[in-house]
Amino acid sequence: MFIYWNQYVSFMEPKIFSTKERVKALGKILSSPEQEIKVRKLAKEAGVSHSQISKYLKILRKQNIVNKKVNLENPITRAIKILLNLNKVEQCSLIQIILK
Repeated sequence: MFIYWNQYVSFMEPKIFSTKERVKALGKILSSPEQEIKVRKLAKEAGVSHSQISKYLKILRKQNIVNKKVNLENPITRAIKILLNLNKVEQCSLIQIILK
């Protein structure tokens, strides 16, 4: 899934990345770190129930990744943001385009 997935995820809570929906929700959260997290809006964007998002946010709060907003002071949060950005680069084949 990610270019460097196995190397970096081992120090993080595995539940953070346990489903595609959680990764999608996390991407949505980290794409707008300055905005307050709204459970119902995030659930709709991620395509899951608001109760699933609430449970997921509880896991993220426990890891100090989010509170009402994203905690960019946390180095793990910044590392996750970098991993998700690398995934976007890989998915759009940008590296292959640059190397040509």
